[in-house]
Amino acid sequence: MTPNGAREIVERYVADLTRALEAIDPLAIERVIATLDRARKRRARIFVIGNGGSAATAAHLCTDMGVGLRRRGHPGFDVQCLSDNAAITTAVANDISYEEVFSAQLEGVITRDDVLMAFSASGDSPNIVRAVACAKRARAEVIGISGFDGGALRRAADVSIHVASPPGAYGLVEDMHLIFNHILTTCCMAEIARSDAQSANTSRPDSERRVQAEPGGWVRLGNRKRDEDPEPPPVSWDAPNT
Repeated sequence: MTPNGAREIVERYVADLTRALEAIDPLAIERVIATLDRARKRRARIFVIGNGGSAATAAHLCTDMGVGLRRRGHPGFDVQCLSDNAAITTAVANDISYEEVFSAQLEGVITRDDVLMAFSASGDSPNIVRAVACAKRARAEVIGISGFDGGALRRAADVSIHVASPPGAYGLVEDMHLIFNHILTTCCMAEIARSDAQSANTSRPDSERRVQAEPGGWVRLGNRKRDEDPEPPPVSWDAPNT
């Protein structure tokens, strides 16, 4: 590929991603945050599913919102990624069918108190659709994170975040879904901090602040052990304070 050809692809991809970022619906994100926070307060389980790149995003979300929050001193969410157990996934796929890899794990386990969170670019993957149907039968809440036209997932979800995109734009949709993961995690930390501040009778020391804003608005997702903190990112990377 010529340098000019690569430059054209890069510029077009960045332009598409920028348009998708500008189209983010904060109200949809607020509804998802409210659903997750209610689940946390009632100690419900949040089952997260996805295929391929979406399976990686599902696992990433569970890392960030589970042990990732707890290691920073937050009450983490009870999140479980149903794509992560290779033995269960391959057993169900081999002995029953791949369409049942998620619903077989949910059947008889998920309850009306729980939440199913599904990542799917098309929204029409058969195993996603069957898992959603299983959750609906149990009267659990369903959060759908979709792309393209949203498919069956968007239509069935109780709350959803949707990336409107051309069919087949998997890279763009999966990039946006990973961004949603980090937005949701940051918002949940801010909501937990707000709830803690309202209920606390005494102020917390600076070392326990939940969300730290750097000069320029850059939001840090927690304290990691390091000899010294890195330099803040360029201004173009700034995010609004939560």
